[in-house]
Amino acid sequence: MIKTEKKDFLSSFLKSFVIFSSGLILLPLIINFLKDEELGFYYIFLSISSVSTFFDFGFNPTFSRYIAYVHSGSQDLDKIEYKNGQINLKLFFGLLKTSKIVYILIGLSCFIILVIFGTYYIFNLNYTINFYYLAITWIIFLLGISLNIIFGYFSVFLRGIGQIYILNKAYIISKLIQILFTILLLIFNLRLVGIGISYIFSVIFLIYFLNHYYKRSYRFYFSNTNYLYKIDDFWFYFNKIFKNTSLEGLITFSNYLLFQSGTFLASIFLSLNQTGILGLTFQITAIIANIASSFFETLQPSLQSSFARRDFKSQQLLFSIIISSLILLSLIGYSLLFSIGLPLIRIIKPNFEIPLIYFLLASLFQFLIKIRNSYVSFLSSMNNLSFAKSFIFSSLFSILLSYISLRYLNLGIIGIILSQILSQSINLWVWPKKVHIFLNISLVKILKISLNYIKEFNSIK
Repeated sequence: MIKTEKKDFLSSFLKSFVIFSSGLILLPLIINFLKDEELGFYYIFLSISSVSTFFDFGFNPTFSRYIAYVHSGSQDLDKIEYKNGQINLKLFFGLLKTSKIVYILIGLSCFIILVIFGTYYIFNLNYTINFYYLAITWIIFLLGISLNIIFGYFSVFLRGIGQIYILNKAYIISKLIQILFTILLLIFNLRLVGIGISYIFSVIFLIYFLNHYYKRSYRFYFSNTNYLYKIDDFWFYFNKIFKNTSLEGLITFSNYLLFQSGTFLASIFLSLNQTGILGLTFQITAIIANIASSFFETLQPSLQSSFARRDFKSQQLLFSIIISSLILLSLIGYSLLFSIGLPLIRIIKPNFEIPLIYFLLASLFQFLIKIRNSYVSFLSSMNNLSFAKSFIFSSLFSILLSYISLRYLNLGIIGIILSQILSQSINLWVWPKKVHIFLNISLVKILKISLNYIKEFNSIK
């Protein structure tokens, strides 16, 4: 059984603080040191780096979910059911080995595809900066992206067994390394190249740190076993999870389309300066959204474990905490960003000001998406991915609306963000209603359950 401890919550808060602080520290420096065209390329690189979530194609949440099920005592991958509480080590071993092979193949495929198509895309944009300077930066980002994917099975395993504290600790330290190197290299005027070097250094450290805990946990579970793993075993486990993986892949692809299509369309129809403003707006609002949703990542293994054990009360409690914390932290975060973050950006780079309407719309979009994700993630914790097709259609609809707003209505950035919000209307109605019915709760009851939990928080060991 997976339990969420105090150190998991505290490390999640610290991780959120580091993310927020890194934004406060790095964004002003990046805006100040990079020229407008470089800033545009910086956000294009960030968009491309997020392509790793697409290449993952749903394997990360699927493997983590099944590892959590087996770790909680489920003896079968077809019928998730808690029996005697004992871990089926052979099943556990097979899942880990399969995930390792899958991630190596995904990482190598990502590298090859980005070398061909990513390079073509970047060097066919209109730019005036030095070709070799841009090429070196692209190579560094490319290597960082690929390495991050290849060793993704470390985090899959640790998240699946509920080691949220270790994952948060690794992320915090790697982020601090990235912040330190970014500051130093920007001061030495390496600009985009320096940001790329800082990124790959943080990736290498993250891999090194997680590898240590992966090997330690691996020895704990399998030191007294001698299981063999053959090619037939790979296909056995791969086929077992592929149905759900393909659905998760559709969800991942739809999210990638929803979030990144705006930047790509902006780079086609708008200037690099406007593309940079859009990227910056989404980045600063996403920081708050990610902090506000930190409880979901912390509680997800426990939520999956409670499903395997058929513990309805725990599901109700955990989900209520997720939603309540998301609402509260979003209100606090966006208020602080409005009162402190936006004025700071205006002071540092007056010609790169974010209009208030951009900020308000982007904040609303990020909040609504996190609400949507929390509800559908609860469904996915129960191995229910019926929302996948709806996600694809809504993302394609978002692209269509964005294209019309740019090509025919000349609405610019406002049109892109409004298109993204409107496209999610059905998802923000259907899936929350479904979860409320299943858990027999309402928004008011969610808040009441959370308040009662806060009063008893000190009793958690």
